[in-house]
Amino acid sequence: MKTIKQKTKNKKTIKRKILFIFSAALLLSAIFAGSVLSISGEWDYAMGGEIREVYSDDLDGDGNFEVIAHAFITTGVESYSTVYVFNKTGGVFGKINTRSEILDMQVIDFDRDGEKELIVAMGSLENNDIFKPVGSIVIYGKTGDIKQHYAGIQGFVHGIYASDVNNDSRNELLAASGYELVTTAHMQCYCKVYLLNRRMEETWAFKAHDDRVLIEEYMDVYAEDLDKVLDADNKTHKEIITSTSAGRIYLLDASGALKWNYSLSGIAKVYAADIDNPKELREATAYVCEASKVSESEKLDKGKPVCYACGMDSCDDKCNVSCAEIIASSPDGTVYVFGRNQTLRWSYKTDGRISGTSVTDINDDGSKEIVAGSDDVYVLNNNGKLIWRYKTPTKVLSIHAEDLNNDRIFEIIAGTENGLYLFGADGTLYEKYELEHVVSVHAADLNNDGVKEIVAGAGFNAYVFKVNEEKLYSYSAKTHYGLAQNYYKSEDYSNALVYANKSYAYYVLADDAAGSVKSKELIAEIEKTVYIKSKEKEADEYLKIAQFYYNLSNKTDVKNITAPPGLIAQITNIIIGGGKNEIKLVSCPINGSLVNVSADVCSKEYAKLARVIYLELGYDDKVNLTELMIPESERAGWVNVTKNETVPEEIPVNEEEKTMLQKIIGGELKIFGIPALYIIIIVSLILISFIYSKVNAIMASRAAKGVKGGVKAESKGVKK
Repeated sequence: MKTIKQKTKNKKTIKRKILFIFSAALLLSAIFAGSVLSISGEWDYAMGGEIREVYSDDLDGDGNFEVIAHAFITTGVESYSTVYVFNKTGGVFGKINTRSEILDMQVIDFDRDGEKELIVAMGSLENNDIFKPVGSIVIYGKTGDIKQHYAGIQGFVHGIYASDVNNDSRNELLAASGYELVTTAHMQCYCKVYLLNRRMEETWAFKAHDDRVLIEEYMDVYAEDLDKVLDADNKTHKEIITSTSAGRIYLLDASGALKWNYSLSGIAKVYAADIDNPKELREATAYVCEASKVSESEKLDKGKPVCYACGMDSCDDKCNVSCAEIIASSPDGTVYVFGRNQTLRWSYKTDGRISGTSVTDINDDGSKEIVAGSDDVYVLNNNGKLIWRYKTPTKVLSIHAEDLNNDRIFEIIAGTENGLYLFGADGTLYEKYELEHVVSVHAADLNNDGVKEIVAGAGFNAYVFKVNEEKLYSYSAKTHYGLAQNYYKSEDYSNALVYANKSYAYYVLADDAAGSVKSKELIAEIEKTVYIKSKEKEADEYLKIAQFYYNLSNKTDVKNITAPPGLIAQITNIIIGGGKNEIKLVSCPINGSLVNVSADVCSKEYAKLARVIYLELGYDDKVNLTELMIPESERAGWVNVTKNETVPEEIPVNEEEKTMLQKIIGGELKIFGIPALYIIIIVSLILISFIYSKVNAIMASRAAKGVKGGVKAESKGVKK
C-alpha cells in the first residue's frame, strides 16, 4: 500500500514529465521554425564540365519557361562547349554539342516566327593552327536543331547582340570579334565588329585602327537608340556600343560609322539604359521651357526634369535629360556612366574586379539603380552614389536582380566562391545557401505558381532552387513597411498609404499577426494625419478669407488689401454702395453663392467655420484668433473645449522598449537563431514548473505534518 508521500512524489514526477515534454516540444518547434530556409534545392544536373552560364526563358511560347545551361568540357583529346535545355522538372529535351568554345549566347525570337532561338557565338583554331582562327555564329531551335549558321568571321566571336538596329521590323545581328596574332614575323589582329542581316549576310564591318597603329580585340557589343533622332524617312536608328581589349569604348551609328571613342582601363562590359530620367517621370513634369534659359540649379526638381518640352522632343543634355545612358564596367572595378555625346556623367570605383551588373528600379521609386558584383555586392543610385554595400567573405562571381514574387520590389541574387546569397532591395540578407563557385545566376517562374525559382550554375552542375513563398511574403511585408515609413516621414502620404496597405496584405499572406497589427496601426496613423492635414488646410483657407473681410471692415483704403489665394478673384471688384473708398456691402461667397452683406458679417461667418475645425483639431491659438473676428455678443456662453483638453494626457512611451517588444512579438528578435518569444515562453514555463513544484512540496510537507500529528493524538487517546 502506497503512502501519502509516495503518491505526492508520483504526482510531482508525472507533472514534471508533462512539463518537460511540453517544453521540449516548444523548443524543438522553435528550432525548426527558425531553421526553415528561404532557399531549398529543387533539382540539379551534372553537366560533365565547368558551368559557364545559365539562363531561363520561354523558348516555344507555350507559357512554360525552360532552363538553358552551357558548360565547357575538357577531355584528354579535345575541348568543347555543350548546351542543355531542361524543362521545369529537370528533364532534358534539347542538347547541343559544339566543336568550339561558346563565348557568348543570347535568347531571342530572331526570325519573329513566335518561337525563340538560342544564338551562340564561338571561336576555335582550325586543326589547332594558331594562324587559322575561326569564328562562327549558330542559331539553334529549342531542341538543338540548327536553323542558321555563319562561319565567315576571322577571329573568335567574343560578343553578340541581336536587335532591330535599323528600325525596319527585322532583326539584325551584331558580332564583336578578335584574335591577336603577334609573333616575331607577324603582327596581325583578326578584329572587327560585324552587322549581319536576318539572312546572316554581312551588311558592314568596322575596324577602328590599322594593325600597325593599334591592336585591339572587340570583346562586347550592344545596341540602343540613345538620341531618338529621326532620319529622312522619319525613322529612328540604334547606336552601337562596343568595347575592346585595349580598354576603349566606341560608339557607332547604324551604318557602322564612328561617332566617338573613350579610353578606359581594360576590357569593359557595355550596356545602355535610361537610368537618370525615366520616361514616366518626364511625362509627369508640367513645365515647358527653353533649354538655353535653364540654370544649373533649375535642371532638376526633386529628381524630375524641369524642362518638359526638352525632355520629350529630344535628348538635350542642357536640360539634364537623356534618352539612355551607356553603362560600362571595367576590370579595375569601376562602373562608368556616359551620356550619348561622350560626356562622362559619373564613375564609381569598387574594391575588386566587376563580375557583372544589373540595371533596374529595385525599390519601385521611379529611378533605376545599378547593382554590381565585385569584391562585395554594391547598389548605386542613378547619380553614382552608394546606397548600400554588403561585404561577402569571398568575391562575387555573378549577380542578378529579379522581382521574385511580383510585388514591384526586386530581390538581388549573388553567387560567390562559397555561397548563393539572396538579398532584399534594402540590403537585408535573406539567406545564404552553401554552394561553391557560383558563376552564373538567373530567375524565372518555372512552375507558374507566381513565385520565381532561382537558376544557378556552380562548379559542374546546373541547379534550380525553390524560394520559400511564406518567407518571401514576410520579407516583402517588412520592405513595404519600411518604404511606407520613409514616405510618411517625408510627408508623401499618398505613397505612404499605398505601401502601408501593401505591407498589411503581405503580412496577412505571411500569416504574421503581429506584423498585420503593426501595419494596420501605421495605416490608421497615416489616415489620421491625412485627415488632420486636410482639415487644417480647410480651416486655414477659411481663416484667410475671414481675415480678408475683417480687414475690409476696418479699413477704408481698399487698394492696400490683397485677396488670399483661392478666393474668387472678382470679389475685390464687387464693392457695393458708398463713395470711392467707402465700403458698405461686399460680395461674400456663402454656401456656394455670392451674397451681398457687410464685410464684418462675411468675416464672422468664415471665422466661425474656421473655429469649429480648430476646436476639433485642438489648436487653441487659432481658436483665439478666430474669436477676435466674432462679436462678443455671439461668443457669450461659449466654452472652448478643444480636443487637447478632452483627451487625458498620455503616458510617455519609451520608443526603444516599444520597438523591442514589437520585435519580440513579431519573432524578429532571435537568440542563436531561435525567436526570443519562444525562449521567453519556455523560461516562463520552467519558472512556473519550479514555483508549482515548490508550492506542492510545501503543501505536501504541511499535509504530512498534519497526518503525523493526528496519528500521535490518536495513540495518546488509546493509552488513556
